Amino acid sequence: ASRRSARLAAVRGALALCPVWFAANVTYNVSLAHTTVTTSTVLASSSAAFTLLLSIALLGEHVGADRSTAFKVAGVLACWAGNVLAVVDAAGPTAAATGGGGGGGGR
Repeated sequence: ASRRSARLAAVRGALALCPVWFAANVTYNVSLAHTTVTTSTVLASSSAAFTLLLSIALLGEHVGADRSTAFKVAGVLACWAGNVLAVVDAAGPTAAATGGGGGGGGR
């Protein structure tokens, strides 16, 4: 009986989460038509930071000196470092000198 109740709880949780997950994916895909690839990538990569912050704020996640917290913070910092690199690359001198990325000179 406990296996069945655990399975039922998992199904209920999935049914509650599926519409939210679907809506998030739809809005993300719609947003791709209204923004640059760099902005989209930075926002998508920022989800790790938002997940950690929301788990602290809403679930009472403890940010202490234990090893798992250090890995979580290191992961978030790595995500943000990647975001910074993506933004710097997108705004680099090559993009400014040639009028944007990709394509030929058009001569």
